[in-house]
Amino acid sequence: MQSAGVENGDVVGSAGRMPSVGPVFAGPDRARGRYAGEAAPRVLVCEDDWLIAMTIEDVLSDAGVGVVGIAPDAETALALLEDEQPDFVLMDIRLQGGDDGIALAARLWRDHGLRSLFVSGNIDDGARRAAGPARPLGFLSKPFSPEELLAAVKGADPQSGGQPS
Repeated sequence: MQSAGVENGDVVGSAGRMPSVGPVFAGPDRARGRYAGEAAPRVLVCEDDWLIAMTIEDVLSDAGVGVVGIAPDAETALALLEDEQPDFVLMDIRLQGGDDGIALAARLWRDHGLRSLFVSGNIDDGARRAAGPARPLGFLSKPFSPEELLAAVKGADPQSGGQPS
């Protein structure tokens, strides 16, 4: 499991130390209400780093996005799909236990018609090509700011009229 967190109060991603997450949610630029008056998406977060997963959940929830669950591995993701019906998935490329997020995303597309927005520190041309069978909604590289996360989610959300990147 990689270390991750928030640096300088506004960036989520890999860091060499255990940071404080408080500043991410403070101040006038807080994301609350971004989907006011609009139908917000329901997303499943597939992320093995607990701190990043919690930060993503907080940012999205503050913006009115429904987070149906957090899955650190493929088994948990598949179990959550039994009970929840997300609109799409935020998918890390490397998951807990060596699970491959690209392979999981391709399976979710093939078996459930569910597309993924890849959120990872491991996005390169090879990963983009490998993700093709999953029909990705886009790619967001770690580290990212809360605003970048929300823009990527809104762009990936078919309900908002956003276009996949």
